[in-house]
Amino acid sequence: MVGTPHCARITVGWTYLDTAIQAENVFYLQDPTDAIFASPALTAAAVNTAVISDLVPVSEVQVIYNQVGFEDVRTVPFGGLVFSTGPHPGTGGFGGAALPPDVALAIKKGTGGLGRSARGRWYFPVANTANLLHPSEVKPTWATAIVNALVNFQATVEAMVANSRY
Repeated sequence: MVGTPHCARITVGWTYLDTAIQAENVFYLQDPTDAIFASPALTAAAVNTAVISDLVPVSEVQVIYNQVGFEDVRTVPFGGLVFSTGPHPGTGGFGGAALPPDVALAIKKGTGGLGRSARGRWYFPVANTANLLHPSEVKPTWATAIVNALVNFQATVEAMVANSRY
């Protein structure tokens, strides 16, 4: 394992209903000033604020956001913390029956950059039959809402880094 300068591994954790399943989505946050490392707790709190403002409104009530992880990947060995942040259940409230927690919409992320650092996937839990148009197809309006929420989430997190001088 090689360290990556100015980067932290961030996880957004969530549970599903009252199950013991702890799921998470992962992304990497780069700050050329390293200000995000001055206080991992403040960085995690800022990410949690973005989760609440951008992801909770389009998530179903079955999805309960409950933690943000922060791992310093600048030097080996890596080290980090997981901060409890919830519970923050989704407020989408579209109705319908619950779906298994592994039913997810895979959102592909692409940027203008080359290499693995310029792409990725975010697995967004479908969670509810009300989001389905057909058994294997999500409603286009819901998919658009999710993509817009993730775009807003990314913009919120990037603005946080640009303004972070903890």
